[in-house]
Amino acid sequence: MNEQALRVDLLNEIESWERFVSEWCLGASPRDPQSVVRDALQALLRNIPEYLERIQAESGRGLAVVSSLVHAGKVLFAVEKLAGFHKVVKRVRGGEKPAWAELEFAARCIGVGLHVVLEPPLNGKVLDCSISLGDGVTYVEVICPTASQSMREALQRLRGISAELIAACPGTRTELLLTDDPALWRPESVMAIKAFSMVDEVIQIGQGLVRKIPFDPLSALTKERFQVSRPGPLLIWGQVELDAGHFTAAEVAIQIDDDRAHRIFSAEHHQFHREATNVLVVDVTGVHDGIRGWEPLVHRWFQPTRNRRVGGILLWTTFRAGNPMSVMWESIFIPNPYALFQISQDIQARLAAMDESEGRGRI
Repeated sequence: MNEQALRVDLLNEIESWERFVSEWCLGASPRDPQSVVRDALQALLRNIPEYLERIQAESGRGLAVVSSLVHAGKVLFAVEKLAGFHKVVKRVRGGEKPAWAELEFAARCIGVGLHVVLEPPLNGKVLDCSISLGDGVTYVEVICPTASQSMREALQRLRGISAELIAACPGTRTELLLTDDPALWRPESVMAIKAFSMVDEVIQIGQGLVRKIPFDPLSALTKERFQVSRPGPLLIWGQVELDAGHFTAAEVAIQIDDDRAHRIFSAEHHQFHREATNVLVVDVTGVHDGIRGWEPLVHRWFQPTRNRRVGGILLWTTFRAGNPMSVMWESIFIPNPYALFQISQDIQARLAAMDESEGRGRI
């Protein structure tokens, strides 16, 4: 079904709630009422119609698919009347992941009663957005670590190593935690992994810790199995291939250390003005360990003599939960004790109120 036919089909069926639940949700009613779902899906079709076709092509139908569509539509419905919206949504449609994160953050701000301006100018620069509550303006930059140049390069290298392991170790599941920069990985280490027998234990080979077992679809690389004690998230690339009736899997990871995280944070630091109140918002969705892994890196980035333009960092991620299932938001705001300008307690309280994960969004 092409994009136009999908749009007509969805618009027709949303007017008949029973048919929509039956045909699109496969019998499971969404958490939101019909009016909210209708407004959300119409906003999605107005602004990013190709998203509907892409999601359905990847995942078909069902409540998980519909919850993603409704979530995206609710974000767009909340922010589409903001000045500057069409510039940002154009970037979204062009494939810029951080642009979507900007809209999602703006929608959450509106939801907790903050006034939002998209792409405000400040001293010759254009920030992602500003937020305010009464007097005073706080400027915001929104980033997605997985979209940064250094992370994209690291993921590309992990993908290459994973493909090498797939080719070298058919019929197995290989888990590799790199202990050094992926760029330093040596091809001979793949041959060493190929040569050793499958055994359910972790061994050191070259620049990594390795576990190789018969193919197991339920296994997963974890920090606990590899006895990683240092705080910090994992960047993981995994893939499974089927060849001649045999499955092979490889999962390759590297821990995101202080240096890599600090480069990501500091890349935005220069955007902020020294005489303004500023918040850095970080979308950690899709990164293993998410908020829990990134939190200690944030605390270590705050220093008495540097990075003082940032009044605090908001870490956030989305997740599916509940019955009926819906997309929810988890976040934590971490104030910078050394900031030149502290974030007001009222703004901090509103940022903390964004959290939907039963109390995790603490200050």
